[in-house]
Amino acid sequence: MSINATAPSVHGLPGLDDPVIAYAEWRTACLGVWMAYREWTNAPKADGALAHAAYAAALDREDAAASAYSRLVLRTFGPADALVGSDAAGDSVLSDFR
Repeated sequence: MSINATAPSVHGLPGLDDPVIAYAEWRTACLGVWMAYREWTNAPKADGALAHAAYAAALDREDAAASAYSRLVLRTFGPADALVGSDAAGDSVLSDFR
């Protein structure tokens, strides 16, 4: 039995796998933040500083994963305005969120 290492994209669109993987990595890092926070809040006082350091490190990993995902989405799909377009008045649909 062999495994095809060059299988086509499961999504059928070239270049879509990288953003999907980056999203999964970001969400995994988010879960790590929640787990580290729970450990910090439940840690004995003597272990509080170490647990807080682990929580801070988890936040740093989540930030790095979020930034990587953001850069990949922008590079793959372009700015959100280009995806969403404009409303009938010609204003950006996202203008309320800036």
